Amino acid sequence: MNSPFDQFSQDFPGVVGGGRPTIERQLTNPENFYFEYNSVAFFGLNSVVGSSYVKDIAPEDLNAVWVEQILNMSTCTIKSLVLMAHVEPSSDVDAKLNNYFNRCGSPLPTLFIHGNSHPKTYCMTKSGLTLTITVEAFQSSPLLVSIVRDPAGGDYFHVYDPDPSDSNENCPSLQPATPSPTAPPTPKPTHAPNTFGATYVPGDLQVSCDDGKLTLSKGMNCKLLTTEKQPIQYSNGTSSQEVMHARADGAGVIPHIDGGWYLVSNSEVGTGGGGVGTLRFDATGEVIGYERTLNGTSRNCGGGRSYWNTWISCEEDGDRGHCYEVDPYTKYTNQTKVVDQVSVSNIAIVFISRTGIMSFTEECQFSNRSYMGGNYESFAYDNADPDVEARFFTTEDSPNGALVRYTPHPNAFATNNSYDILTTDNGSYDFLVLNTANGTFSWSTNRTDGEANALDLFPNTEGIDVHNRILNFVSKKKKSLFTLDLEAGTWKSTSTVSGAFDLQPDQLGRIIDDGVLYFCEDGGSGCDVHGRDVKTGQFFTIVTGDGYDTETTGLAFSPNNMFMYVAFQRDSKLYSFWRDDGLPFNGAVAYTKYHSSS
Repeated sequence: MNSPFDQFSQDFPGVVGGGRPTIERQLTNPENFYFEYNSVAFFGLNSVVGSSYVKDIAPEDLNAVWVEQILNMSTCTIKSLVLMAHVEPSSDVDAKLNNYFNRCGSPLPTLFIHGNSHPKTYCMTKSGLTLTITVEAFQSSPLLVSIVRDPAGGDYFHVYDPDPSDSNENCPSLQPATPSPTAPPTPKPTHAPNTFGATYVPGDLQVSCDDGKLTLSKGMNCKLLTTEKQPIQYSNGTSSQEVMHARADGAGVIPHIDGGWYLVSNSEVGTGGGGVGTLRFDATGEVIGYERTLNGTSRNCGGGRSYWNTWISCEEDGDRGHCYEVDPYTKYTNQTKVVDQVSVSNIAIVFISRTGIMSFTEECQFSNRSYMGGNYESFAYDNADPDVEARFFTTEDSPNGALVRYTPHPNAFATNNSYDILTTDNGSYDFLVLNTANGTFSWSTNRTDGEANALDLFPNTEGIDVHNRILNFVSKKKKSLFTLDLEAGTWKSTSTVSGAFDLQPDQLGRIIDDGVLYFCEDGGSGCDVHGRDVKTGQFFTIVTGDGYDTETTGLAFSPNNMFMYVAFQRDSKLYSFWRDDGLPFNGAVAYTKYHSSS
């Protein structure tokens, strides 16, 4: 479509580092558009008749299809909605909005702006949290509409009419009715009130699943999806041509434009037998496809998602490991530059023998190689740094594995090709150094500083997560969670040992704005899935793997948060979990049963 509204002409105020929202258009009716800014969803909807209109191709139900398609990809982070339409949207659109509200736990402030029979004046009506403005007012000035966010919570719509004349005098009053006498306060509940029919009780392990192999929290259910070296069963009764990859490890979810999603899953097989396998799900959570999307790599352990929705898969392969970008949608793969490639001539390798310690240069042993890799684990990004476009972080599962911070060269962002961000030359590398004297941290350009600090304070790092400029990572050897405030430059560490969570912390997962950090567990039998309340620091156990003697891996959530995925690595037993009450995992819960503090 040759609409002039394909992109904004200038940066939006308040966007860190400058920027403007990306405009998406409906393929079947490109007059429908969508963009998101500051957690406000903006829809443009077209529903017209008659040859005098812009483009007479859109039946009314295409609006509902478009709204549903966009909201199915949302992870319940939207705080309010604005819908701009030619005429008042249909009841089908209302139904799709209500489906989203029910899934995410509560209605949201919603502003409808539309025309209707070309009125000479504008009019406003209000119902619950919905404000409707009818425009095309020939006899009044343009309205100025602002969306105001209360720091205490909630979005509000402020409508200002600069016209001194009363051009909407016939509209119903929006003033609240005279308030009733204040009722006496009710006693405060001991836990969050359950107003949405929630039956899920995270931490209350009562439900047996898969013939007793798993015990789930009350209100959960599960289904086994895969087994190593076996075809994967599809919802239509057929099965995959390729068999499930072995040693399923780190995983992530990438949304698909049709409302479904991909689950990308690493394979920790060595000697070139690793890589990534990708399961394809439809919008209802049913498996409809599987294929290998990265081959020829080794011991692909952890990784992480990029902010442009690709998967970064990292090899935990001694001095040969690297990190690769995988796009399940386009099938693009490439080695990235998120970890530094260390020149072998500068590395001293120490071998410990029965008779003592011998030191060699790397050239003596691997003269055919020009660089080294590492035991790389997990990947995360921070695209809210005011000083740069974005930074990227990688952990390493070695006793002296430095935490690497990679900053791409500005040229990497200049091409407007996301694939260039992690592959363009001349980026910079820094390494984390924690200061124990005052609880601050810094970034050194000297890898040796980072390795010495890791060996002393956080050996063998695994999962990593960045959200709202707070970076969390775990040291499995120390059984500790480290939390860095990237804005303030401070850090703290806490033990992960709590109740059933008594082995080594591994990969991390998070639902945005959920308030819970999720953990996989390594170390042998009794490996489970745990959660930690970010505000209180309390732990609870969500799933126990009673029938497995292997680590839990690949913790991920579907884009709509309706499904949680976890694998038990031996035999690649990948499970799908959901709530029986039909709510998403970040929806209301009946209550939470935390580990005993004793």
